[in-house]
Amino acid sequence: MQLLIHILSSLIAVIGLVPQQAQAVTAITTTQATSSYYVTDAGIKGLEDAPIVSLDDATSTMSIANGTKMVALTFDDGPRASSTEKVLHILNAEHVPGTFFLIGENVAQNPALTREIVTDGNVIGIHTYNHPKNLPWMDPAERDWELSATQAVIASTTGVHTSLFRPPYGIMTPQLKSILEGQGYTVYMWNVDPRDWDYRRSTSDSIIQNVLSHLKNHMVILFHDGRDSTGIHNNLEGALPTVIAELKARGYTFVTVDKI
Repeated sequence: MQLLIHILSSLIAVIGLVPQQAQAVTAITTTQATSSYYVTDAGIKGLEDAPIVSLDDATSTMSIANGTKMVALTFDDGPRASSTEKVLHILNAEHVPGTFFLIGENVAQNPALTREIVTDGNVIGIHTYNHPKNLPWMDPAERDWELSATQAVIASTTGVHTSLFRPPYGIMTPQLKSILEGQGYTVYMWNVDPRDWDYRRSTSDSIIQNVLSHLKNHMVILFHDGRDSTGIHNNLEGALPTVIAELKARGYTFVTVDKI
């Protein structure tokens, strides 16, 4: 295991992995990834062969048979005043829901904004308290604290107890998946990463094109509201209304991620 951790650390250093850079793919019956990391005792590999979370087979099959196209807009790393408020304004104006995977320390710093996310009709999930890079290999007590502390601050702030979880950086192992399921959590990944986190190279136009070039009957789109959104960082704010309008024009129904 120490060798495995060393390999992962070296890989992260080589590719310059930054928060949210890992990409994952949610399939119809299993969640898989194309450019993330799925770690087994045999080593590190891409997630293309690694099931992460099962969806409801009957519901998914029925949706496809009926031609229903569904999309879940998900937002990681918030809440943060400069960006989450803008996202909420857009979602409210467009009358579509969002799913927000929250960082515990940000909830503690922005309690009113966290409550606004919920009262606006959105769904919230856990994204750990401090967004650690090594969640699968943390001391079990420290790992459990990352979840329980986030659950506690969300519950005390909003009254909501959530079972939705998304791992930092999209890094997951079979062992951690089993542990999380045993604790009552469901892991939700994504199948479209428009790379809004890469604000230096991703413009609003490129975010829009990244979404529209990866259309699927069931879409789970990864966005980020937990960062500064001023100046060159406002690429999501500029893209989100057009993304929503384009998907509406193509007949998509907007749902929270737990409904897909």
